Amino acid sequence: MPAKLKKNQEFSANCMWQRNLSTARDITIKLENIFDDSFKLLADLLNNYKLVNDTDPV
Repeated sequence: MPAKLKKNQEFSANCMWQRNLSTARDITIKLENIFDDSFKLLADLLNNYKLVNDTDPV
C-alpha cells in the first residue's frame, strides 16, 4: 500500500508541476505599460520636487 500511495503522490506532484509550468508560459507582460507607468510616476515626482524646492530667479 505505501508504494501505491507514493506513486499517487508522485503522479499528483507531476500533474501540479505540469499545470504550473503551463500557466507560467501563459503569463505575458507588456513592458510598454510598465515603463509608461514608471516614467510617469518619476516625471510626477520630479515635477513636484521642482515645485516645492524651486526658487524665484534673482
